[in-house]
Amino acid sequence: MAAAPAADETTHGLLDAVNCMPLDTPAVVAGKANPDRRKRQAQGIAKAKAAVLYRGRQSDIERERLIRSMLEKGAGPT
Repeated sequence: MAAAPAADETTHGLLDAVNCMPLDTPAVVAGKANPDRRKRQAQGIAKAKAAVLYRGRQSDIERERLIRSMLEKGAGPT
């Protein structure tokens, strides 16, 4: 049995809104959560810097060696 076509523009608009809701809701939540998370992260970093505990991201020397050797052999980024 095929689905019945939408009766009018109002019904079509309502169905579009309902169908988009599962995608729109997480996007709105993420849009709110990301700035909050970044703010808390910045506060934690500032607190750690004040306590002389924060040194930032440490370099991965072995990874850098591997990349350099691959570049010397002619490997590209792809």
